[in-house]
Amino acid sequence: MDGGGRSGARARQDISARHRAEMELREAYAELARSQTLLAEQATRDELTGCFNRRAFNGLHSDEVARSIRHDHATTLLLIDLDHFKSVNDRLGHRAGDKVLAEAGRRISERVRKTDRVARYGGEEFAVILPETTAADATLLAEQLKECLSSEAIVVRSHDGGRGRRYHGEHRDRRALGRLPRRHFARQRGGRGALPREGRRS
Repeated sequence: MDGGGRSGARARQDISARHRAEMELREAYAELARSQTLLAEQATRDELTGCFNRRAFNGLHSDEVARSIRHDHATTLLLIDLDHFKSVNDRLGHRAGDKVLAEAGRRISERVRKTDRVARYGGEEFAVILPETTAADATLLAEQLKECLSSEAIVVRSHDGGRGRRYHGEHRDRRALGRLPRRHFARQRGGRGALPREGRRS
């Protein structure tokens, strides 16, 4: 092979090596982006239920209140508390309680809009931010959520591998956290399984 041929072969090898290096660099950047996205998602999500965690909820809540004020539209917050949940942990163990929480989070998330935000607020409490939703519409949704949580039992097993037990997940929706613009729910006084009445305009 003459000198020109060898030079051309080396040039092609150099181009190929640069191309491989560029491809590897792009793949590394893409993997880094995926990792950063995953970390950001994990930082905002409750590991057990997959719902937003309390820290993320606080930011979402503040943003939605500000947007509601700016655009002068109704926004409602539901706070859902699972009744008798402590007895599940006490009698069946925390694994059973975790299963109840995960299933409750799934049922709530499946029955709200894509624009709504479901968070595990703490313990057995879930919060649902409902943008552009009046208190009347939110009350209808709360009735639906109550039905879906209480109508079908969640089958769990005790921590010692004993017979399966059933948890009928009643809940009560308590007042919104803080005063939302235009409307808010008054503190619930009706006992377990009850829904609060609509509060007066703020």
